[in-house]
Amino acid sequence: MIRLKNILNEAPMDRNFQKEWEQMHKVFISHLKHESRNRKYGPAEKGAIKNMLRTLETSKGFAELLGDIAGTD
Repeated sequence: MIRLKNILNEAPMDRNFQKEWEQMHKVFISHLKHESRNRKYGPAEKGAIKNMLRTLETSKGFAELLGDIAGTD
């Protein structure tokens, strides 16, 4: 039986992925802002949308941060 040692290597951040991540966040944030103004939603739904917006605003720079930590290719 052959046993392989698990090795974890940090991979550099792919610049294309980083751009896609940021674009996806911009589009999703824009969509949620639009939906938050929709009158068909009640207070609970609007609260959930606002929570999602806060989370996205916080995480939109994560790909760049990871690139700073692990490097970019």
